[in-house]
Amino acid sequence: MSQISPKNTPRPRNNLSNLFNFLLPLATSFLGFLLGSHFWGTAISDAAVIATNHNGLTNASALLGSSMKPMTFVANETFTGPPSQDSNAAWENLIPPGRGFVRIVNEDSGEEGQYCVSVFHQLHCLDMLRRGYYAATARPPPRPSHALPSAHMQHCFDYIRQALICAADQTLEERDNSVGGVKGWGTTHQCRNFEALKEWTHKHRYSDEGGITN
Repeated sequence: MSQISPKNTPRPRNNLSNLFNFLLPLATSFLGFLLGSHFWGTAISDAAVIATNHNGLTNASALLGSSMKPMTFVANETFTGPPSQDSNAAWENLIPPGRGFVRIVNEDSGEEGQYCVSVFHQLHCLDMLRRGYYAATARPPPRPSHALPSAHMQHCFDYIRQALICAADQTLEERDNSVGGVKGWGTTHQCRNFEALKEWTHKHRYSDEGGITN
């Protein structure tokens, strides 16, 4: 077995560089949290549930279960068009009253807190990107006072990236030679029961606030 000579051994990095590399991810994560939470209002209601989950509270599966059902993906132009009364209403209908926030009492600690079910945060971010895209391509462009905050949209790009990687849908989509790739329409996926989760979230909502974006 070959040995590494001392001159080839990597030298320790500068202390300031190590400190910077340690603090930067923490600062980025904290900024993302502030940006995401800033756009979700709260108004206390009297809904509360008990969470029975070890290591704190991580998800709603212990409360709701993980029921799955087949869903075939089909194109829906209502969600792809520019903001309008109909398209905005369709997007807002994806989010239950309370904007995805629930009140949870952690059984281990006995402490109550406010939590957002992640899928509704993800849909909120996707709608922000939709609005941002159409605002950026509009002619004439929107006045600066009407522009969406770029920092919030940057947060949404990375948040959705990580959400997709986390879910990692393994469904195989057949190649469509007419487009030289895949469209994805007509493929059946095994999906979590979104309507059941939406109903559960509505039942245990933290507030009655509506809407998907401010």
